[in-house]
Amino acid sequence: MRNPATILQSEEGSVMVLALIVLAMLTIIGISASNTSTTELQIVRNDLLYRINFYKAEAAAREGAQTVANLAKTSPTEVNPGQTTQNWLVDPAADGIDMTKIEDVQAIDKPSGVVADAATTYAAAYLGRTGSVAAENESHVYHFNLYGLHADDDGRAFIEMGYKVKVFQN
Repeated sequence: MRNPATILQSEEGSVMVLALIVLAMLTIIGISASNTSTTELQIVRNDLLYRINFYKAEAAAREGAQTVANLAKTSPTEVNPGQTTQNWLVDPAADGIDMTKIEDVQAIDKPSGVVADAATTYAAAYLGRTGSVAAENESHVYHFNLYGLHADDDGRAFIEMGYKVKVFQN
């Protein structure tokens, strides 16, 4: 039989224990790296969705600006909320609408067939006008806040931008 002191001093099997410790550490590092990359992928996806929603809302607001500019050229009276037939062009003070609330902007009738995406809309809030009222060929500068909204299952974005348009009326 072997002496217990010599068994304890023997180094047989120490390589196996060392290999198991190294494998355990590598496994922990691998799992940690996998969790980190999963989190990073979720962050990238959320950022992509945010950018898509933001750009769709901005495109809607710019579409609203283009529509206001076209109205000012083709039918100047349509730019004035008191005389317009455009449901998306509102006077918040007269209509009691709070344009800072997304729900109020969503409640405004969408423009007909202008915005291609059903989850995207725009609205224009009339802020007032400046210009001469006594001149024969009147010109006015109408001030608006344009709102672009994109809201779907992947999130929503809300854009507000100021816009001025000069209108000449005969």
